[in-house]
Formats: sequence, C-alpha cells, structure tokens
Amino acid sequence: MGKKGYVVQAIGYEYNDEYYYRGESNSGIPQIVFFNEVKAMKKLAELEIQAFKGERLGYYQVDEYIDDEALYREALNELGIDPDGDWRVDVPKDASDSAIKKLIKATSIRFHEIVEVDVEDEAAIPNEEVQPSSDLLDIQDSMDNITAGDNLVGDNVTGNKVLSVSSDFMGGDFKPTEVPEEVSTSDIKKVVKETEGDFLTIKEQMKKLKDEARKKVKNFFIKGMNKIFETYPEVKSVSWTQYTPYFNDGEACTFSANVEYFYVNGSDKYGDTMWGYDEEDFEGETVLKYDELDYDWHTDAGTGKRKKVYKHPDSKSLKIHDAISGFLKQLDDDDYKTMFGDHAMVIVKKDEVVVEEYEHD
Repeated sequence: MGKKGYVVQAIGYEYNDEYYYRGESNSGIPQIVFFNEVKAMKKLAELEIQAFKGERLGYYQVDEYIDDEALYREALNELGIDPDGDWRVDVPKDASDSAIKKLIKATSIRFHEIVEVDVEDEAAIPNEEVQPSSDLLDIQDSMDNITAGDNLVGDNVTGNKVLSVSSDFMGGDFKPTEVPEEVSTSDIKKVVKETEGDFLTIKEQMKKLKDEARKKVKNFFIKGMNKIFETYPEVKSVSWTQYTPYFNDGEACTFSANVEYFYVNGSDKYGDTMWGYDEEDFEGETVLKYDELDYDWHTDAGTGKRKKVYKHPDSKSLKIHDAISGFLKQLDDDDYKTMFGDHAMVIVKKDEVVVEEYEHD
C-alpha cells in the first residue's frame, strides 16, 4: 500500500507575441512536495499570494478570466489600481494579503497548482515536505505530453487524479494473455499466423474509414466556403497560415492552423496585409474594417459577468467576420493538416484553393 504525495508546482505559461497563456502540454515546474494535503494547500495559498504581488495582469488577458466583476473591481480599488485604467499597471509588490486574496477569488488566473501522486516505496518517504529531486523532475518531464486517459508509471510513482488508469482505456472485459514460461520460435510463428489475418483486416477497415472521413471533411469545407462566397459576394478570398513551429521555448512543437487570424481579400481585421503580399495581389476591396469591429466590455448588473458589446452590431464587416470565424472553427487542426498539409499558406477562392509553402521561424 503506497502513500499519497502532493506536488506543488508552478504553472508553465507560454507567450504568443500578445499575451501569456496556459500551453496545451499543461506543463508545470515542481516547487515542493508534501505528504500532508493540508500543508500542501497552505503552501499553495502562500505561493499564489506571493506570485500575484508585482505581477502585470494584463499579460494574461485578465478580461477573459474574471469570475466576479464586482469583487474584481473592489480588489483593484483596494490595490490602488484604476479598474478602467491602463492594463499595463503592475500589482503593487507591497500589496496586502487580503487584497490579493480578493483578486484571486475574483479571477481564475492561477500561477500554481497541486498534482497528486501515489508513491509506492514508503520507506523512502519523509514525514514532512521535500524539495523536488532529479527523479521527480524526470517524472514531471514525462507528464508534459500526457493527456487525460493516458497512464503514467515510473519506477515508484503512478500518476493519479490528473490522469486516469489504463484500465479505463482497456475496458472492463480486458484480460491479459497468459504467457508460458518458455516460448519457442514456433510458438511465436503460430500466434502471428493466427492473428495476422484479423490484424490486416482491421487495419484495412481503419484505412477505409480514414479515407471516408477525409472526403466528408473536404466536402463539408467546400460547401461551407461556397455558402460564404454566395452570401457575401464582396468576399473574394479567405486565407490563413498553418504550420508546426520549429521552436517553442522548450515546449513541444505542435501543428496548428491559425484560422483565428484569417485574412479576407488579403487583409485582416487590423488592416494588415498577408506577409509577403501586397494589396494589388488580391481581388476585391477591404472587407474587414476595424472601426466596424470595435467593441466595449460591459458588465451585466444581474450576474456581474462581463461581455463584449459591439459598437456597430449591424455592420457588414461584423457579419462577414463572424460568419467566416464561426465556420472555420468547426474544423480542428487535424482536419486542416489533412486537407492542406504542414508549413502552408492557404488561400481559398470561389473557384480554386491555392496552397503555398510558408516560411516561418
């Protein structure tokens, strides 16, 4: 019977040239390990309060993480920060703990978390806390690319709470094959011969399903884009880039289609032209006009929640932007990679789709 450990770790944020965000790898940096949950929670609270002091909340798109608008504004006023002022103001380093606690309660921004693990070798467990050892750091590295449903097993630690056990994946009817003490070459050949047919059949079925899925995705994409071109004749082209970064500050480099930053007729909503192109390279006028897409944040008096209120809700630019954005988001990265490949600039027109090689850092 093992014993539970509580790893207090700093959350690893990534930067996308605009703001910091929690990366898909869900990575963190172990700070200290406890074998008492109450002590772990107490340490977590201390580290969170300390992390907020001197921090610039604007780096984290705080508007997206406000849970209680009234309490958030109260906390900022107590900290001497104008709630409607410049977002680049830092939280005072000498702020009171009570004000920071209000700020933490009002938002979902967090800088630390607790990961619960099962430690099987009780003889090596101290009664209090320990600093992260090289073994623990190795374990943490192995967790970086694991998603829910995977099973993490080290020499003496099994991931728990954050990760589910392998039996969830295998199902309740899973039974391991009994292996004799001595296995001969003829035994192996016999097993291979008995299972080869089934395996190849299943593999062929999987291939057919994948091919069918690809066709359906392409048909869905073509029909959707044709509908956009039909509804909004002023839209002559929609384009974006998609690629796997060559470097990601030490984190895993994963493919993504940047459809949230799309261009219409060669220009984005900020008026910038696609990299490597001029306005004359594209047919049609500027469609996405920044002034028509402008908005303010308003607070609902009943719920205290903030929401975007567009200044020109009936503008053509907003209708076109929302139609294209809503459609492109219905497909995922795998769909876009299957259709157009990696390291690509995609330009979709009414009568053709142009895919060019995209150079990036």
